[in-house]
Amino acid sequence: MADRRVVVVEANEIPPRVLRWYADLNPHSAIARLVRSGRLHETVNTDELGTRELYPSQTWATLGTGVSYAEHGMYWYGDPKPAAAPFYWQLAAAAGKRVGIVGALHSSPLDEQCTDPNVVFAIPDCFAVDADTRPEKYRKLQELNLHMTAANGRTSSGRPRSVDALTMATSPRLGVRPTTLAWLARLMTEVAAGKVSRERLRCAQFALFADVFLRLCKEHDPDLAVVFTNHVASNMHRYWYASFPGDWDRPHYDADWVDRYRDEIPHAMRLLDRVLAALMTYCDRTDRDLFVVSSMGMAADPALDTSERRTVTARDPEAFVRAIGFAEPYVVKRAMVPQVQVEFADEAAAQLALAHAGRIGASARGLYLGATAMGRVLTLSYTVEPAAFSIDIDGRTYALDVAGLEAHTIDDHRSGTHDPVGVLLDARGTGEARRMDAREVAPLLLERCGVPVPAHLRPLAIS
Repeated sequence: MADRRVVVVEANEIPPRVLRWYADLNPHSAIARLVRSGRLHETVNTDELGTRELYPSQTWATLGTGVSYAEHGMYWYGDPKPAAAPFYWQLAAAAGKRVGIVGALHSSPLDEQCTDPNVVFAIPDCFAVDADTRPEKYRKLQELNLHMTAANGRTSSGRPRSVDALTMATSPRLGVRPTTLAWLARLMTEVAAGKVSRERLRCAQFALFADVFLRLCKEHDPDLAVVFTNHVASNMHRYWYASFPGDWDRPHYDADWVDRYRDEIPHAMRLLDRVLAALMTYCDRTDRDLFVVSSMGMAADPALDTSERRTVTARDPEAFVRAIGFAEPYVVKRAMVPQVQVEFADEAAAQLALAHAGRIGASARGLYLGATAMGRVLTLSYTVEPAAFSIDIDGRTYALDVAGLEAHTIDDHRSGTHDPVGVLLDARGTGEARRMDAREVAPLLLERCGVPVPAHLRPLAIS
């Protein structure tokens, strides 16, 4: 059994193809060095989901716990996290390893998921129910993180609040480099001038928190450190066609659109490359092993439909839930658009709300509503007719803004779709690269850290 210190970059939805493509285009990049000198294994998510599609919170739960969806039951971000299926970083902490977490999905709430004192630092995921952090001094930065998540649904918001500007101005003492703040200022200026897509603002969260992650690693010297990013995935979803138009048998966008957005995925990858370069230097200097992991990948969406020009999202989820008419008490939780999650006092109340949502969904006009309940958490999935300026709920008509909804003009349809094949890039790996079940990743990381692998996890296939 190895007994190494390990850094894990959880890069949402990056497929092997994109890493190799970027490495070929940028042969002197950090990613190219990793692909050449390390081992790029392919992971496959084999969850059986019935009529459901692969979803990030579900695939990361499978990879992180090492057990299938049938065993862990986590599909939406706010679904209960069973004690019988701990994440690899929780198992490492329980085994006495010093662990640090920044942004890893399912790391919230902090007072439930990060209770082990061996979790020496933790800034939970961007869907956290509160802004609790360890150390507590990162709370303001996490508040900014949560606000940015709420503001960036189907479209990005380029309107920073004054409190956000103050937080960023004071963030260097937390580890954010002045060069990163300068990069962000240039980006916001370019967005405001219309020189680049405002969707690039989605990269800001990772740029800030990657700096903080490296500072925390240097301060706390963890045995296992994990950082998560979604910034490449968000650009791949929107702009896959701009980088890979040949994946379709007929054109869906004109040449001007492709020219305008062909640099969006490379832009996101350059940021990832910059962060990986810094982490490679840190790992080399401190004798650590570096991994880049994704729980699934992405591919061209064969059903791409570019006719949609308008979409409606719930910018004020609490107003939307009030319009639905749930009985209080409840707490509205963060979720990825187009979902809203509501936590009730107990499972019985959630089931009553589920029945109510079913009745609403059967009678609403202009609004398509689906709901599932897991424990006391109910997840609403909504779609509003693009041309609608009002919706009818239970016989009452609501203007969109009154129901917490906002319409947006779009021209960046989802041309990238979820794919089962992800990556495990081992910077110091030996032997032949191969394809593995995503459930093998957690035991592999535990073994590398020198943590005994629990009997309920799949047998190790590589080391």
